[in-house]
Amino acid sequence: MVEDIRNIDDTKVIAHKLSVLETLLECITILSRHEDLEKGMNHLLQIIREYFDSDRAYVFENNYTKGVTNNTYESVKEGVTAQIDFLQISNYANQ
Repeated sequence: MVEDIRNIDDTKVIAHKLSVLETLLECITILSRHEDLEKGMNHLLQIIREYFDSDRAYVFENNYTKGVTNNTYESVKEGVTAQIDFLQISNYANQ
């Protein structure tokens, strides 16, 4: 009985790891196939957002010299308002 439970738990862990690896492979494939980086990044964020069943996914680029960050890419679920225009040149050095 205990061995059966362990086998079920092991199967769940293996299935989860496989799901993560398949998603990562899909992301890598998408980025390598897109000639347009912006389209590729947006597609990548869509996959990540859907994988985690979230409303949005972002990429921020930090400028460590100026202590600011910019939202460079964003993917939002249908019906969700994008925030990319409001997340530009956010100062994080003093926070």
